[in-house]
Amino acid sequence: MNSGNKPNNYLRHHRSTRCWSLQRVADEIRKMSIKENGKEPGVNADMVGQWERGIKTPSPYYREKLCQIYGTQADQLGFQISPVVLSAQNLTENNIMNSKRRELLYLLSLAGTALTLPFPDLDWDRISKVQVKPSLLDDVVLDDLETMNTHYWRAYLASSPKKLVLDGVLRQLKMLVGFLKEPHVAFLHTRLCSIASDLSQLTGEIFLDVNDYDAAQSCYVFSAFAAKEALAYDLWACAFIRHSFLPIFDEQYQDALPLLYQARKLAQHGNHSLTTRFWAEAVSADAYAGIGDLTSCQRALDTTKSVFLMSESANNGSWLRFDSGRIAEQTGACYVRLGQPDLAESALQEALVHLPLANRRKAIVLTDLAKVALQKHNVEQACSFANQAIEIAVHKPSGVISKGIFSLSTQLESYASSAVVKDFRQRVGLLL
Repeated sequence: MNSGNKPNNYLRHHRSTRCWSLQRVADEIRKMSIKENGKEPGVNADMVGQWERGIKTPSPYYREKLCQIYGTQADQLGFQISPVVLSAQNLTENNIMNSKRRELLYLLSLAGTALTLPFPDLDWDRISKVQVKPSLLDDVVLDDLETMNTHYWRAYLASSPKKLVLDGVLRQLKMLVGFLKEPHVAFLHTRLCSIASDLSQLTGEIFLDVNDYDAAQSCYVFSAFAAKEALAYDLWACAFIRHSFLPIFDEQYQDALPLLYQARKLAQHGNHSLTTRFWAEAVSADAYAGIGDLTSCQRALDTTKSVFLMSESANNGSWLRFDSGRIAEQTGACYVRLGQPDLAESALQEALVHLPLANRRKAIVLTDLAKVALQKHNVEQACSFANQAIEIAVHKPSGVISKGIFSLSTQLESYASSAVVKDFRQRVGLLL
């Protein structure tokens, strides 16, 4: 499956879903080798990274070890082609019913979204004509395209799982890219670039939510280029902010800081009636916390608090959703990373009060509270918070939530014999 210098996304996916670092994979292989033959192999984090990036291919010995630590087959790690032919005859009656059930739930989910968020009344005939003849593109069509973008953002926020809106978003993005390939007068080209940048950020969020970091990164890079072309500084800054989530979620905090530095610089040139610059500071605080820089983290958090002076219209509810309601959870998350459980707990409890709905943000706060409890060596409370997060994740699937819970499960390994931890781990199985 993996050849040449093409990245091995299978390897990266299996590591990412377990919240393991590159060093953790190398350590697991090393421990396994020493246990089997008493010899320490020459594997390290750089080597594992090269395997994932497709720069090198692991030897048969290391392939075997990777299969063992991930508990999977070689073809599922991208090492060999193993075509599988499925037919109705091979499916049991139970499997067929499960397939039908999934199809039904999928259709009901789409229907629910459609009822809640009716598609805008647009001039479809005019849009169709522009697709055939791009020279007909004008402000009226661009207004409709912006309306469609807003619709897809709202559908995304209302959908669970988020990937339900992916097909429609990709169709819209394909249409926008097609328009971009054609020559247009400057002001139309500028607006078209902004619209494409906006939708590309939404596409990246959807792929981020299913832990497909490579696809998400491609979306954010394209979004940044399109925003740059349009000199849309706030959109441009937001593309960098979202891009920084990838190294942050991979715990490569140092790699996030250059992206956030650029985001803060761009936001200074943007519209100061928007909250862009405060979002850049908030995420920077997260990255500083990850590298243990308490002073820089607190400085960034202090700057972020100025968002309380902004009006409710300072975010647009689509590509910019940062507001004062996110300060407490962001502050709590930073103090969790810094190992300051008392400071983290007060902020997270405040956030929980303002998040009554069982949504993704609440699940993330509950997971952080579980980590706080664990830092205080209260395993029972940690599992209680984590189980509440799992309950949300089961009904509202999200790769972001699942990754946080898997990370917590790793931290609880030393308490594996505890009854509450055993129960928690059984519940974690519901997310796989």
